Amino acid sequence: MARAAAPAFADTLATRVRERESQIVLGLDPDPMRLWPLAVDPPAADGSPGQLTANAVLAHCRAVIAAAGPACVAAKPQLACFERLGAPGIAALVAEGVERGRHPEPPLPSPAVRAASTVSRSPTMPA
Repeated sequence: MARAAAPAFADTLATRVRERESQIVLGLDPDPMRLWPLAVDPPAADGSPGQLTANAVLAHCRAVIAAAGPACVAAKPQLACFERLGAPGIAALVAEGVERGRHPEPPLPSPAVRAASTVSRSPTMPA
């Protein structure tokens, strides 16, 4: 039995823009030092510091999506923010991507979509 093809991301995005009369894309740039209290309270007891941090970042992103998602047409995770957490951070991003694939509200673009987390300044660029 052939599986029906999922709509292309662009088609889903265009539909959401029309339905929600919005063009807001929710940027997910989690900073482990500035997470919502919900993400770290109560603290998890098991796992390495890296895993505990990645779990808290994931809980934070899910809470932000739950709070702001209905007004947004997509969510765009900042890959570098997850990369800096190492393997646990990438695993958290993949887990969220898989979950969003099952319940795409709002949809996520491909994890390959990436922007720099910092802007480097040249010596001649004013601060």
